[in-house]
Amino acid sequence: MYSFEALPNLVQHTAILAIVIIVKLIIAKFSGNLSATHGMQYFQFYCQRLSDKVNKSTNSDHQQKIAGLIALLITLAPLIVILWLFEEFVAIEQLWQVLLLYMALGHFNLSSLSNKISRALTNNDKQTAKSLLQENCLRDTRQLSAMGLSKATIEMQLIKHIQLHIVVSFCYLLIGPIAALAYRLVLEMHYSWNTKVAKFFYFGQASNFLMQLITWLPTRVYYTTYLLTTIGHNFFHFWRVTRQSFFQLTPNLLVELHALNLNIQLGGVAMYNQQKLRRLGFNTSGNQPLVTDINNSSKQLLIVDIALVILLIIFTYISVLFTR
Repeated sequence: MYSFEALPNLVQHTAILAIVIIVKLIIAKFSGNLSATHGMQYFQFYCQRLSDKVNKSTNSDHQQKIAGLIALLITLAPLIVILWLFEEFVAIEQLWQVLLLYMALGHFNLSSLSNKISRALTNNDKQTAKSLLQENCLRDTRQLSAMGLSKATIEMQLIKHIQLHIVVSFCYLLIGPIAALAYRLVLEMHYSWNTKVAKFFYFGQASNFLMQLITWLPTRVYYTTYLLTTIGHNFFHFWRVTRQSFFQLTPNLLVELHALNLNIQLGGVAMYNQQKLRRLGFNTSGNQPLVTDINNSSKQLLIVDIALVILLIIFTYISVLFTR
């Protein structure tokens, strides 16, 4: 009979990941309107204070880029080294992994948050919808119409689900808990120093690039799984339209695939810190997003997640067979 420690690493990591996700889901069920990034407030505060100290508007563009890179390194490197050294003294490795993974994973409230925004819009309570969305995204929501709020909610749920859940899980399964937490810290630095805000356009480029580099492979795995769920429903058309973005660092191909599958428009102009930013538009010939599309988006992401879990179970089973 196998002990847990004798099982392949993928099996152990999959079991631990499942336990932590279940715990997170239970907490999300009873925790109310917590932000998806709940638990990182102190680190976010640190990032804000650090940028206030070293990101000077009087510096040149190059100096701001260097300052952003140094800020990332002096924040991330010591934490990784400390965690790596401390790991040697941990008696129960599985408990240590659970703790780090719990810290790394985002709050699992995105689906319920989207449902609350959808209900608020259905009841014509745009102020509540704007308030809920503003707490969970960077863009300005004050002037958004019901259509704009629906579009922003769909984009927020997709991108944050990838960043806070899928990529963290991927890093943990592929490398380990320290890698998962390190990525989460990079992501929080990216949120705090987002290049869409003018004052962080140069300072945040290092964290933005590293975040995009880490998320590239997990995003493509999720995209491929998503694409497989469209077999029998414009699969080849979706592939032809989105494949040109496959090797780009951005998540554009996933946003475009989501827009095509829902037959709605995503992307386009958005306001960040009272400044208009012209982003790429996706599926511009599609319909304008409606409130009902928020629920359709949640259902589609759930289908993709189920398909991803099935694939993970298959790979885990194969790894067990090869160890016999």
